[in-house]
Amino acid sequence: MNSDAFSSSGLKDPRKLSFERVGVRRAVLASYWAVIILAFPFWWHLTSIERLALPTSQVRTQLQNNIVFPVAVHFDASVTNQNPTIVSQVQALLRDSATNEHERWQGIDVQLQGILDNDGGVSACE
Repeated sequence: MNSDAFSSSGLKDPRKLSFERVGVRRAVLASYWAVIILAFPFWWHLTSIERLALPTSQVRTQLQNNIVFPVAVHFDASVTNQNPTIVSQVQALLRDSATNEHERWQGIDVQLQGILDNDGGVSACE
């Protein structure tokens, strides 16, 4: 088919497509590179990590404070009913460990608590 046949049928000649021109190809390639070059500074800014100074004075201040972590140990009623002296035994073991290994237990406040049994009474106290 010649170009007259394409124009009379309303179809475009495939040999003369607009995106096949050299100027259009170059413009498309140039636009890709332009986008990459223009986006590079934004990418660099958004992905860079800002290195801030560490708050060493605040850390040193916190080290000087005596921080205490409360730890509550609750004993279930079934355990304390089976062995009523369990709370006092654990308390004695913790006291011995705290006196022998003072550095390990510094800043930890252990509180032993018994759970209410079915009668409403406390099966073991602090």
